[in-house]
Amino acid sequence: MAETDTNVPVRGGVTPYLMVDGAMKAAEFYQKAFGAEQVAA
Repeated sequence: MAETDTNVPVRGGVTPYLMVDGAMKAAEFYQKAFGAEQVAA
């Protein structure tokens, strides 16, 4: 079996994200119900 180099630098990658229908309405509900504050846009 051929030997492989495991110290190869990573180039590129994957950027995870989450899309939620009604996220703005949910955020407004959390602000009213729990006094939540938005910390990221």
